[in-house]
Amino acid sequence: LMPLVDRGRSLTCPVYIDDVVKAIRLALIAPQAVGETFSITGGERINWHEQFKYAAIFLGRRARFLNFPSRPLRRIARTMETTYRVLGISRVSPLTVYRVDQLRNDYHFSISRARNLLGYCPEVPFDEGIRRTVEAFLHDSDS
Repeated sequence: LMPLVDRGRSLTCPVYIDDVVKAIRLALIAPQAVGETFSITGGERINWHEQFKYAAIFLGRRARFLNFPSRPLRRIARTMETTYRVLGISRVSPLTVYRVDQLRNDYHFSISRARNLLGYCPEVPFDEGIRRTVEAFLHDSDS
């Protein structure tokens, strides 16, 4: 059962590690990259629901979701953070406002600067990247 915030509609910006390495290599050799910053993503519009759905599929599981509206969830998170602080619990609360916000806010960044200045073009599409990631996870957990 996968928890979602606001039905998982918020955008995220996954990128496969091979594409990150490619972007770093391009930035290291491009004179026009000196002093510049670049957003590096896979370039696709993916929401949290899709990301978790694909992970479940590649794990061989049925995707089942439990939705939490963000406003009450933020209140609960703030209460948990306060409770941990008041009780002197040194661990971070498993639910924080920051974590809720990461799943409720859109995080989709343009890669146009990287395309234009570096010639960056992602090569690993989202579904292939998540398949490879799950495959590596399953391999490592078997070891």
